[in-house]
Amino acid sequence: MSVYIVRSEISADLPALTDNDQVILLRPLEDGPAVRFQVFDTEADARAAGDDVYRLLVEVAGPWQDVPSHAVCATWKLKDGNQVDHFLENRRQLFEVRRRVLPHFVYDWLLQSLQHEDQFLVLGLYGDEDSAIRLCREHPDVEQYNRLHPLGAFSAEDVTGLRCFRVETYPA
Repeated sequence: MSVYIVRSEISADLPALTDNDQVILLRPLEDGPAVRFQVFDTEADARAAGDDVYRLLVEVAGPWQDVPSHAVCATWKLKDGNQVDHFLENRRQLFEVRRRVLPHFVYDWLLQSLQHEDQFLVLGLYGDEDSAIRLCREHPDVEQYNRLHPLGAFSAEDVTGLRCFRVETYPA
């Protein structure tokens, strides 16, 4: 079964207005808009909701079983469409490293934009602030993996940089 996600930027002072109970609302730790992710079972429902529609390609769940408190998000653009499969495998392996070494790892998602098929979004959810702000990139095993498997080899460009958030709303 496919999963589709609609990503919307909203004013940081607005509530998560939706009748969909599958909403993740993220408030930025620094300046910037809040981000709402709505999860849908069908592409048609996701497209009807508007904004940026993504398809879930990779999901790696971690050991943390409680509600996540923090999240990270970054957008990547692949310059070479022939590298998609390698890029997906690279991210999946990185997610597996995070799952293995970060005790507060909830999950990492890799999403592909339906509007811009060369754009991918990584959404990571964590049970503590340190994992989201620092450890997801700076844990020694994560750093080693990134050194050995640089994204430059896939002509991947970081479009947004890593943004850190506090999780305000998470599906029950």
